[in-house]
Amino acid sequence: VEPHWRALVGVWCELTRRGCDPVLLRTQGVVTPACGLAGHGPSQAERALGLARQVADRVHDQAVAARLTLGA
Repeated sequence: VEPHWRALVGVWCELTRRGCDPVLLRTQGVVTPACGLAGHGPSQAERALGLARQVADRVHDQAVAARLTLGA
């Protein structure tokens, strides 16, 4: 999960540098497998969805932390 998380955070940092609201990125982001799952076997699809879920859990944690920090 770590490389995927670091990649997402890198994209967030770049988007923030370009003017995107970092709180909106965290609170309205949706995590999905990059290319869909049609060409994958069941075990590969299950693994990809599991990784996406773990990254999404971290996004959720970031969103909760952002809301708590802002007092929302």
